[in-house]
Amino acid sequence: MYNIADTFIVGRFLGENDLAAVGGTYTLTTFLYSIIIGLFMGCGSLVPYCFGERNERRLKGCLNISFLMIGSVTLVAEPITLCFSNEILKLLHTPMKIMLLTSDYVIIILSGVGLCFYTLAKEPLLRLYFKKKS
Repeated sequence: MYNIADTFIVGRFLGENDLAAVGGTYTLTTFLYSIIIGLFMGCGSLVPYCFGERNERRLKGCLNISFLMIGSVTLVAEPITLCFSNEILKLLHTPMKIMLLTSDYVIIILSGVGLCFYTLAKEPLLRLYFKKKS
């Protein structure tokens, strides 16, 4: 849905080159998102089990390790991708005509990923509370 909205808005209001730049980042962003989503899915298999057991200590450990692992991958992958975005885009055969626009869009998208992870880590609504049995 995000890509459809992005394509519609950029194509309609910014123009052909900007739309090509958005499309040119698709392979790179899909690759990075797939890594992060895969980590979330892997971590998501043990977390519900611990929650269902009402094992608060084990659940907190799973959540902490999950955030640490996903955060570490994000903190490593994003700067590397940002530092080498032009080289990566050249490997993806991005036309020189839209290289600057595409590179700018990669920076915007990856900044959003880091911001989302930070927000998730700080969100008090995501903290779990167990009711003690009377």
